[in-house]
Amino acid sequence: MKRRWMTAGYFFCALFLSSPVIAAPKQEPATQLKFLKSMPDFCQMDRRLPGGGLQYCAPVAVSNVLVWLDQNGFPEILPDQDNSAEAQYHLIKRLGSQDYMNTDEETGTSPRETMLGLEKYAHDRGYDVAIEWRGWRDGGKFAAKKESPDLAWLKDGTTDLYNTIISVGWYTHDFQKKIFTRLGGHYVTIVGIDTRKPKEPVLYIHNPSFGLGRNPKPQKCTLSTINRGYFGPWCGYRARPAKGYFQIDGIPKRPDAQIAILDGGIKFTLLNKKLDKNPTVLTQAEFTN
Repeated sequence: MKRRWMTAGYFFCALFLSSPVIAAPKQEPATQLKFLKSMPDFCQMDRRLPGGGLQYCAPVAVSNVLVWLDQNGFPEILPDQDNSAEAQYHLIKRLGSQDYMNTDEETGTSPRETMLGLEKYAHDRGYDVAIEWRGWRDGGKFAAKKESPDLAWLKDGTTDLYNTIISVGWYTHDFQKKIFTRLGGHYVTIVGIDTRKPKEPVLYIHNPSFGLGRNPKPQKCTLSTINRGYFGPWCGYRARPAKGYFQIDGIPKRPDAQIAILDGGIKFTLLNKKLDKNPTVLTQAEFTN
């Protein structure tokens, strides 16, 4: 029988994610903070992961939500075993494999590969899943009509129905030319949002680079709207307006970055109704291979 999440021995790092897919008591709609302490907080810098986990923020971010859901209404996500920390490690390794997200040890995981891997894993476990991407990078079939992740969309992604992982981009900023140049990025999990001050909304996140395992310590970040400027060309993407995106403050930046921008988000929900097909049945031994 599986142990409840908070009893698992845990030494890992965290990520940005949002609220799980179960009913919960009504609360003040401007403050969705229920999952600050209950969402898993795995650290990606686990030396057992390929490349020491350096590029594994996407699989870790997704795994935090999936482990929570496994113990809160979706019991086919993981095989039935006692050690939840060990189970999550093997889940992360599986998600990052070529069978799912195809995480590269040097370049990480693109948004499209992250979502395709999440969809395939959910289907393999017998669950349907609804996924939506907002951001300026390629989201494939998951891309919403509106590109930028606005505040209403983020709030909706932190309700009892949805979970949200956001992409934080590291940028330099040429103030004279008004150009933001992307250096790289990082995925995190939203675990709470406070919009009582709409012009200065607060996100609480689990950051895979700084996770504390069984005693998670969410990071508090503030958002401010970018009103002008452009994202410069990057990795084959053309230049495009940055207006409407959010600068995010409070998250530790990579040393060469001047600014962090919330440049994309993945919102998803698992559906209680299983697919008609039978899920792939994994024994504990098969899952850990």
